[in-house]
Amino acid sequence: MSNSTVVAPAVSHSSTPEAISLTASYIPLGYTGLTCHVWSSTRNCIISLSPTEVISAGPLTVVCGNQWLKQEFGYSTTQNGTKKINFREAGAAIVDECNRKGSFNVAEVYGTGVWRDAHDPDCLIVNDGNDIWRTDGRPQPRVNDRRVFVSHTTLGLKQNQDKSTPEDAQVILDALDTWGWRKGCDSYLMLGWIAAASMVGALDWRVHAAITSKPGCGKSKLIQMIRHLLGDFMRAFTGTTSEPAVRRTIQNDSLAVLVDEAEGTSNVKTLMVYLRASSGGDKDSKAKQGQSGVETYTVRCAGLISAVNLPTFEPADEGRYLPLTLVDEPKNKTCLPEIARDGNQVVGPLGMRLRSRMIHSWRHYRKTNAIIKSLLINEDGLTIRYADSLSTVLSAAWTALNDGVIDEVGARELIAKINFCGERDNEPDSVGDVAVLDHALDTLVNVTVDGRTERITLRMSLAAAAKKDKDAERSVQAYGLRIIHHNGAFRLLIDERATEFRRLFKGTKWEEIDFATALKRVPGASPKRHAATHIGGKTLRPLSLPFDFRLHD
Repeated sequence: MSNSTVVAPAVSHSSTPEAISLTASYIPLGYTGLTCHVWSSTRNCIISLSPTEVISAGPLTVVCGNQWLKQEFGYSTTQNGTKKINFREAGAAIVDECNRKGSFNVAEVYGTGVWRDAHDPDCLIVNDGNDIWRTDGRPQPRVNDRRVFVSHTTLGLKQNQDKSTPEDAQVILDALDTWGWRKGCDSYLMLGWIAAASMVGALDWRVHAAITSKPGCGKSKLIQMIRHLLGDFMRAFTGTTSEPAVRRTIQNDSLAVLVDEAEGTSNVKTLMVYLRASSGGDKDSKAKQGQSGVETYTVRCAGLISAVNLPTFEPADEGRYLPLTLVDEPKNKTCLPEIARDGNQVVGPLGMRLRSRMIHSWRHYRKTNAIIKSLLINEDGLTIRYADSLSTVLSAAWTALNDGVIDEVGARELIAKINFCGERDNEPDSVGDVAVLDHALDTLVNVTVDGRTERITLRMSLAAAAKKDKDAERSVQAYGLRIIHHNGAFRLLIDERATEFRRLFKGTKWEEIDFATALKRVPGASPKRHAATHIGGKTLRPLSLPFDFRLHD
């Protein structure tokens, strides 16, 4: 099987005349191993040639075109006066030029999306597929300074696209606010994620969002609205889609990636590893299907996962995801704002204008982000990674809603509002999440209470531990549980990652869910983790939930 690889052909020949040599039908890019990489002027894409292909008629004709090959490497024959092509000499010329270029860096291949200019951090390059343009108005070649811009799709965003106003962004925020979010600030964070997704490839740090809810809270309608807002800037998949399929669809593009119905399957786990690599723009290498060697992409995507029961988050995911929870159906369903119910007729054009605003406001976003991030890094309880994520979405939302750059006073007010915004009043009982806790506490286990080993429920064991039975305390800690008395009431501390705690759910429908998200939705649960404490021989920051053992004596 041929090893030649055509990487993301452009939809049309939109390079400026200065970008492509007029004396050659290709631009040498360099080599990796034994493979030569060239930019084909005839096809407007990168083509990779193995040692065999670089001297073969078919691949060379694809790269250079027959007419140019005849002109440069043709020779006369005595048969009918025809002209033959010396493909070996043509291939040798390509090899020599690629050797002079040196090693080809795949990280310098940029697909469809929005990118930062290598020499001017305030300027963005928009690789739109049909076109490529810069926010400073200067021409942008597709091959320049060893950076190569390829594309295999279109975004439809023109340089002269109308921009949204702060009032337009407020309309989007008002529509988002009609949903019953667990926290009042979640709609603002959701707007920030949408706005940041307009410039994914340019960001230093890409943020992922995780939306969860019990059935009937309007999650599907919310996802539909987000898809309309982002349009071609988002690629949608389900939890059953394999990671290789997503990776080959996205390739070198910088886009938003939706994974809907992301229940805890093995597919979803591997997709989360892929998204984890996207946060900082890591390289992702996989073996070529049916071919030798590997294909390598620099992954730059912003993920949005959605599920009733979110998958388990690994420690490495902490700070990379914004947890956003819906707890109630949308308010005033019969009179939702037009944007929330009128499909792509209204939402699509508004989303296009928002993307144009964010791209052309990049300089303001960068300055705003620097101010907000400098303050967040000093916030108590925030890791640097979470400060990166939070500053990205807060800055994007503020830039969408305001002109200019935020000042320090405004940044402090914004952070205070986000950090201390409480849960909505009269939050409905989270029945499904209480069931998760009830399943664990009503499980029969062998524990030692008052010096005797008995088979009782964990709930009864915790009641004994609350009465200071030392044997019961040690027994329940083996399951990652501990009872404390805090502010006049008992609290149940849970290490949801404890092996024995997770074993309580083996074979149940909750086996692969994200327990942290589910348990935080239990009424009375603390939205923040408890201070570091000792449970089962480990020092950690557990979840904190209410517990009234007297009800179960």
